[in-house]
Amino acid sequence: MKTFVRVTTLLAVLVLCLDAYLLYGFYQEDRAIPEARAVKVSNQVSHQIPNRDGGAGRDQAEYLDRIGEIQAGSVDAFLDSNARLLRYDNLTAEDVDELEANYLALKDYRRQADELSPPEKYEGQYESFDFALGDLHYAAELAYRLAADPISATQADFDAYALHVDRAGEHLRRSNEVLGREFETIEGVRMPTVG
Repeated sequence: MKTFVRVTTLLAVLVLCLDAYLLYGFYQEDRAIPEARAVKVSNQVSHQIPNRDGGAGRDQAEYLDRIGEIQAGSVDAFLDSNARLLRYDNLTAEDVDELEANYLALKDYRRQADELSPPEKYEGQYESFDFALGDLHYAAELAYRLAADPISATQADFDAYALHVDRAGEHLRRSNEVLGREFETIEGVRMPTVG
């Protein structure tokens, strides 16, 4: 009996370590961007807010507009992924394709947010916004991976998904509070479960 308890305890520790390793891996950015891709990205039309001589008021208004657009697009893409993941046991190949498209769209929204230059008074807000987009992106990536390889899905995977979603929701709420806006959020979203 003691051996069984030791083995199950060891297995539980190993599962937790693997889960922590996987979560940590989701936060790692691919630092090696191929040169051709970097050139392509730099040549694309950017949504970056340019520095203009029009004054801080116009820059601030443009910043708020871009935050609203990026947040709305990100939340919509995430909510679509989440709705599909709620039907986890009945996903189709089309759903998997849409989950991948949402994940890639969130990656693009993160890139657009990286190009923003927040006014000084919104630097704290921008940090919350950036964290929120990161968590939405990672949640969407995990949703896609779960759908693409459903046999390997575990409750720990769904718990990791829920963690990212909870943190994203909190950061979006903080960002909205600082801005004094009611941009779209993910409040009240239902969490999918395995089995």
